[in-house]
Amino acid sequence: MAEAMKTPLEVARDKFDVALKDANAALEKNPVDMTAYSAAIAALDEAEKQYAKLAAEAKYAEFTTKDNPIVEIIKARTYTILGHKETRGGTKENPRVMSVDMVEKSRDIDLLAFCEKAKLDTNWAFVASRVNQLMCLRAATQLGADVKKIATSYFLRDKVKEINLGKTPTSNTQVCKLLQTVIDEIMPSDMTEGGVAYKVNSHDVAYLDDLYGKKSGKHDLTVRVSNDSFFRRILVDICYRLVTNGKYGVDGYKGYKDEA
Repeated sequence: MAEAMKTPLEVARDKFDVALKDANAALEKNPVDMTAYSAAIAALDEAEKQYAKLAAEAKYAEFTTKDNPIVEIIKARTYTILGHKETRGGTKENPRVMSVDMVEKSRDIDLLAFCEKAKLDTNWAFVASRVNQLMCLRAATQLGADVKKIATSYFLRDKVKEINLGKTPTSNTQVCKLLQTVIDEIMPSDMTEGGVAYKVNSHDVAYLDDLYGKKSGKHDLTVRVSNDSFFRRILVDICYRLVTNGKYGVDGYKGYKDEA
């Protein structure tokens, strides 16, 4: 009876806990029961996937009822999922997994999935896709790549082809205008003052540029640009900065240790 009263998310958590317990029980055997351990890890992976799916659905359902759902879900920005990590020990000659522990992780919201769930306008995603294509062509132009080949082979859905946002942006000012166009599509505007409620700036352009591409793992001297899914994640980050009046930062550099 108690089981029937649990939410799907709670049931998924129970499955995760059982699989975690089974994994550690297998490790405590002497010798370790590797068959049982492998089965428990497989069950753990499956439970994590199910929990992540249900956690997203629960988060989106919660914010669907908010007065200003787009702004509120962007403020939330993430939801919590479950994962696991193996703690290793033993000897140098005979290292082994000593235990498996639960870890909580943050996953970024999928704004398009939320809008679909909340039955909100999703046309902004088509605009975002067109802007992404123009950003790809901008990157190709800056790198001296074969722009014509990329432009003719870049896949666009029919609805996206109908959107005219001008030529490939060659300056930060043009990118800023493009970025403002798609942000206006996503965010509610305050037209009572004759302007937009959320105005992008050069820092947002820099953030977009810095995250847009990375080194390709398949081809030499090639930059891998963002696909539509990742591009939308960058846009959510920018929206988050706008609604929270946040500030960008950098890390990964080596700094001085704090003195005691």
